Amino acid sequence: TTPFAGAALVANIRHDANDQFGGATTFRVAPSYIVPGTGTRLKGSVGTGFKPPTLSQLYQDYPGFRFFGNPNLRPEESFGFDGGFEQPLFDGFMTVDATYYQTDFKNLIQTAYYPTFSTNVNVGQATGYGTESFVALRLNEFWSGRLDWTTTVTKDEIAHQELLRRPRNKVSATAIWNLMPGLTMTGSLIVLGSFVDGNRDFSVPRLKAPGFTLVNLSVNYAWSETLTVFGRIDNLFDQRYQNPTGFQGPGLAVYGGVRVTSF
Repeated sequence: TTPFAGAALVANIRHDANDQFGGATTFRVAPSYIVPGTGTRLKGSVGTGFKPPTLSQLYQDYPGFRFFGNPNLRPEESFGFDGGFEQPLFDGFMTVDATYYQTDFKNLIQTAYYPTFSTNVNVGQATGYGTESFVALRLNEFWSGRLDWTTTVTKDEIAHQELLRRPRNKVSATAIWNLMPGLTMTGSLIVLGSFVDGNRDFSVPRLKAPGFTLVNLSVNYAWSETLTVFGRIDNLFDQRYQNPTGFQGPGLAVYGGVRVTSF
């Protein structure tokens, strides 16, 4: 809806009916406002969440790794909000954005490690907060780019420990080159910071997993309105990394194909 000039409001409500865990009603409200004269877009949202445990989390066992499902898990519930702004600069040459977010969890599902086995458990209370920001540039009709940076701080409020597998920092940079009408090349750099994890057999419940850097390339050519030829290289420098710890990430991979769209 548009309550008045420059303002917008998105709102939704949802009800989940679950045979095992009962019903839950969640909502989200997201207002925004463009400030006259400056073009500054103020934005925010507030909402709740409900996530039942998966069948794998409830019942799937991996005896070889001494990991077992937990049929006593309860659904995750959350309350979160965010607020920030987006500002165009230099007649659209640059756009900057910054947002603060926070989410409070109840019964968050996490892996717990014990002397002889591991399983999933509900964390009574947990919090995650941080910032998301980007700078987007449009140099001319041929070149554009964007730099994103996300920071995340998490905490198990009961154990007073950082949550597993939540990197403190993630940075990505994307450059787009429009060589000619219909032909576009894209390069991206993804840098993931270190994070707390456990090793694969859970004999070390908490360790500092190293971050990693990936470079990806892609090219797309719109041959016609209905036919596009594309190619993609993932992990250009064949970076060896594990995410999560103990599971090797994909190495260098090359893809190509044709996409047909009918109207």
